[in-house]
Amino acid sequence: MINTKKQRVKAILGFDEGCLLKTYLGIPLVQGRVTWTLLRLLVDKIKRRASGWAGSMLSLQGRVVLVRSVLSSISIYSMGIYKWPASLIKEGERILCNFFWFGEPNSRKACVVAWDKVYKPYKEGGANLQRLKAINQSLMMKLSWNFLNPTDGWSEFMRAKFISKLGNFSRITKGSSIWAGVRGAIEDVRAHSGWVIGDGASIDLWRDHWCSLLSPKDWINDDHIPWNDLHAKVSSIIVEGRWFTPVNLQLLFQRLGVNIHSIKINKNKADRRLWIPDLMGKFSVKGAFEAIHNKGQLVWWASFLSDKAIHPRFSMWG
Repeated sequence: MINTKKQRVKAILGFDEGCLLKTYLGIPLVQGRVTWTLLRLLVDKIKRRASGWAGSMLSLQGRVVLVRSVLSSISIYSMGIYKWPASLIKEGERILCNFFWFGEPNSRKACVVAWDKVYKPYKEGGANLQRLKAINQSLMMKLSWNFLNPTDGWSEFMRAKFISKLGNFSRITKGSSIWAGVRGAIEDVRAHSGWVIGDGASIDLWRDHWCSLLSPKDWINDDHIPWNDLHAKVSSIIVEGRWFTPVNLQLLFQRLGVNIHSIKINKNKADRRLWIPDLMGKFSVKGAFEAIHNKGQLVWWASFLSDKAIHPRFSMWG
């Protein structure tokens, strides 16, 4: 920001210019792209904590509890803000895997069960752990949900900064350390969102899931169409509380098998986004995690091992 603009902002707001804090609540603060080096400190912290329990003769169930409630939670605040690099997530999961099987973060031996199976929920035959990648993405989805549904000053500011006048999302970070993560989770949020249609002013005609389980753009699935130039809202096909669609759009909906006249319009009301996986339509990080994690087949014997009558030490895979 140039000096004259800084002076004008300071005069209007009555603020003094300061410096960015290095950390806040233990989280490193940075402008611009989040690097591997910046977040490496948290992975080292996980490793040190795990090393402190080495040689404690912990049972497998005891190590499961520590991985789930202590080691995985060390990075939770950072993952709620930054999109972690894939290489760093891989390093963190390697530490958790080694501690889970051998009680030491640095041990590298043959494992009895594949790590992908260990991470599955009880009902799928796993140890009910959570992958760091899914945790990070579900927390990013929370920011994206707030960004798409502006209810506070943060979301209004972010929308003003990163949405162009044409309605496109910015592809550059503009000095923000969180925008890359927010933008990367928008499609996951849209894929699991639906709408209660009001005036249609908030609903993207092509990209939002407002008329079916897929958006019109996903239905058409043609990259040759200049989607960045298409910015129509659903309000453009609503006149006096009724559907009013051009002939070519009617033909498109017919090809997609969508009966647009069966969709109710709540006249003189604002549009409302719903989280489809929840019966009440409310978004939650837990619901986001359940929606994006890779689901496997249920196993019939899971309920027997998780029975309260069985001591936890003996319930881990028999």
